[in-house]
Amino acid sequence: MPLVVLAVVSIVQSSEYHLTSDQAILGIHTNDVGRRAVLFGPYSRLGWHHPGPALFYVLALPYRLFGADGTALQLGALIVNGAALVGVAVVARRRAGVRFALLTLLCAVILMHALGPALLRDVWNPSITVVPYLLVVLLAWAIADGDRWAIPWAVGVASFVVQTHIGYALVTVTPVVIGAFALVWRTARVDGTLRALRSLAPVGLVTLVTALVLWSAPLVEQLSGDPGNLGLVLQYTRAGNDARASFGVAGHAVARVLGAGVPWLTGDTARSPYTGELVLVGRVPVPLGALALLGGGVLAWRRGDRTSLRLVAIVGATLVASVLSVAGIRGVLYVYLVHWLWVLGALCWLAAIWAVARALPQPPRTVLRRLALPAS
Repeated sequence: MPLVVLAVVSIVQSSEYHLTSDQAILGIHTNDVGRRAVLFGPYSRLGWHHPGPALFYVLALPYRLFGADGTALQLGALIVNGAALVGVAVVARRRAGVRFALLTLLCAVILMHALGPALLRDVWNPSITVVPYLLVVLLAWAIADGDRWAIPWAVGVASFVVQTHIGYALVTVTPVVIGAFALVWRTARVDGTLRALRSLAPVGLVTLVTALVLWSAPLVEQLSGDPGNLGLVLQYTRAGNDARASFGVAGHAVARVLGAGVPWLTGDTARSPYTGELVLVGRVPVPLGALALLGGGVLAWRRGDRTSLRLVAIVGATLVASVLSVAGIRGVLYVYLVHWLWVLGALCWLAAIWAVARALPQPPRTVLRRLALPAS
């Protein structure tokens, strides 16, 4: 419903909105789909493009369907976020039932409220990837919990996120790889190596085809370009032109998201009004979200609650990867570069609260229907 309201607002205010700056460039490339080859992703201020054009192909249909203007791109962004939210609900319900789906959607709506309406209908690549990233981490947990057919979905959504903004690479690959490894290891331990390979072969084939289709355009561009865009990205990654954030700064940034301020809950971010960078002053806040996640993991382990424990492990591993990812950012640590940290902050509390909820006696189904559902 919030996204529907934003869609109505975008349509009503369509005459007041005109594409400028990065959004205008994204509109140009979206308009190119179907007219000429679009082989690389959104433009980067660092002199190259993000890895792939998945964003442009996803936006192409709503862009033309709704008038091929700025409002059409806003509606496309709302469709992307709405589809990601539906995916979040489906994964949560499939893995842990209605109660967990309601709790997950509640966290997602609070997160969306904190992000604000401007971000949710913004087609800019650092903004349009935040809600889909939540789906990536939950799909990784579904894989670790035994849902093998979540693998191609995870690869598909993760490819969209990474191609659209390369800053998600480490924090996206880490949970998906860990989830896939956990699934393969458990299957091999139960069924034996050969039977596990046979049972996972169809999923592996679909996943391989999905990856090849989604990454074919960047690979073609790399092989035909001189130099190729992926080569430029790799060259920049290896070079040491700009100063990287230290591990101390990265830890401070992550701790601030997990601390008492809880920006994913309140929407308040300490940013410079002049540069837009994240302001990190004073003492490093106590990472309450991480402590809650640890407590939930201990409770799940003592109770033998493997489903909750796998969720805690996936979120915890991604949290470690987030420190490494923030430490790899060069130059100014802009707030928009680390908005995805809000997703991890929400997931820490979600995993902790769910581990505690699983330890409590389950209420009768009538209570759930009459009280919990309307309250949510």
